[in-house]
Amino acid sequence: MHRSTDMCMLKRTVLKDLARRTIRSQFHLAILRYTLSDAVAGLAFTAGRIESNSGTPHEGQSIEKSIGYIETVFGDYKKYGKISRFYGKVAEVGPGDNCGVGLLFVAEGCSTVDLVDRFYSRRNSVSQSRIYSALLEGHPNVSSSLHDANLENEETFAGIRRWYGAEAAAERFFQRVTPTHLARRT
Repeated sequence: MHRSTDMCMLKRTVLKDLARRTIRSQFHLAILRYTLSDAVAGLAFTAGRIESNSGTPHEGQSIEKSIGYIETVFGDYKKYGKISRFYGKVAEVGPGDNCGVGLLFVAEGCSTVDLVDRFYSRRNSVSQSRIYSALLEGHPNVSSSLHDANLENEETFAGIRRWYGAEAAAERFFQRVTPTHLARRT
């Protein structure tokens, strides 16, 4: 009986693999697959299911790689924005499963960081807390946000606010934001 079940599972796995390879090798089937996948995701989103596996660059990474990723993203914002120091209110679009970049914004002097994401990226709070702890070690100024915080609960981080769902889509979120807090370049 056990051997028969194993054979069934093996056949099913082989058939799934064959179907995936066939779809990928046939252009029109691949388009159909992605279209159907997108339609199913759209229906799920419309039904209020905003959880996603996308936006999880820290999943399965070492703490060192996660910290490196956070620092690189933060550095890129400064480099490509030609900004030497952040201050005031900041919004990060699509922060994914970790708010480490937001913590660096607060550590640098931002009063509020809005993390805007249409989807909720699944995450492991224990793993994330280890990343935040390591970030705190390498960036002591982060302690201003994490002073009385529970590292497994981002809602306790001072200055950080997360937004999810259709109203957190960038195009909608920024329609609601008043321009009075934006710095003007002269």
